[in-house]
Amino acid sequence: MRSLGSIVAVLVCVQLLGSVTSCSWFGGDKRIKPNKLTPLTQKVEVKKRWQQSVGSGSGKLYRIMSPVIDGDSVYANDYKGRVFAFSRETGKPLWRQSLK
Repeated sequence: MRSLGSIVAVLVCVQLLGSVTSCSWFGGDKRIKPNKLTPLTQKVEVKKRWQQSVGSGSGKLYRIMSPVIDGDSVYANDYKGRVFAFSRETGKPLWRQSLK
C-alpha cells in the first residue's frame, strides 16, 4: 500500500509541476497583443422621419418598452396596458387598444 501512495504522490507532483511551468512566470509574456484601432467613418446618415407620443410614459415602475416594427406598422405600448399602432412611413396613428 505504501508504494501505491508514493506513486500517487509522485503523479500529483508531476501534474502540479506541469501546470506551474505553463504559467507566464517561467515562459515570459506570451500574450497576444491587440491590433491598433482604425478610425470609424460614418456610412449611414440617420434622419428622424416622424415622432409620436405613446401613453403616459414609463410610470412609477420605470419599465422601458421598446417599439416593434412589423411590416408597414410600428407597435408601441405604455405601462397602463395600452397598445398603439402607427404607419411606419408617416407615423400616422392606425389604431389603439386598451388591454385592461
